[in-house]
Amino acid sequence: MKAARILVLTLLMPLPAWAAAPDPQHYRLCLNASSNNPSAALIDAETWARQGGGVPAQHCAALALVSLKRYGEAGTRLDKLAAAKDLPDASFRTELFDQAGNAWLLAGDGARAVQSFSAALTPALRPAEALEASAVPAAPHLPPRTVRRITASSL
Repeated sequence: MKAARILVLTLLMPLPAWAAAPDPQHYRLCLNASSNNPSAALIDAETWARQGGGVPAQHCAALALVSLKRYGEAGTRLDKLAAAKDLPDASFRTELFDQAGNAWLLAGDGARAVQSFSAALTPALRPAEALEASAVPAAPHLPPRTVRRITASSL
């Protein structure tokens, strides 16, 4: 249910400015398929990425992983994508870190969720530094429920 809400909110977002260049129609179709037919969307997105689909293809693949309940893989991909130095849109970077945080929550990894959410709130830093600065050394000893409460109250 939570995964469906994440995907619905993602699909309602306007496409970022950089999405107009590669293939916005393919991106939109892939995003829709990521919730309706995630297995097919994942295959399509990974093929598209190998053919030069770039950020849109990688994003679609990560969202398909969320629908397939492969939350840890999705979180890893979204964090990596958000931390890429060549991502041209800072607001989209923030959205990617936020989506990664949600994927980590669904995976039950509160510490990594806090790290991703913190990176989303640290836009002034360069991408790799945002993830490093967001590391919360005290979080691993906290129970996941506490980390979720801390994360929710900081948003």
